[in-house]
Amino acid sequence: MSGGEGAVTAGATRGLLPFGVGAHYCLGNALARIEGRIALDEMLNRFPDWEVDINSAVFSSSSAVRGWDSMPAHTVRGNGS
Repeated sequence: MSGGEGAVTAGATRGLLPFGVGAHYCLGNALARIEGRIALDEMLNRFPDWEVDINSAVFSSSSAVRGWDSMPAHTVRGNGS
């Protein structure tokens, strides 16, 4: 190719992230987010009383992702009332 239509240049590859932005944006991204939200809502409805074991939680050391590598949680048993 001689730089015409359809040519990939060095500038065209900057900022591309899998599932995120650019020419290869994942069309299933929105569906995955909705599915995740529904799953989390249903879990919280089923187990409304829970606690995070913050002493065992591990923060991600990656500069690309801000969040947790693991965050253990457990349900809290009610008093039966």
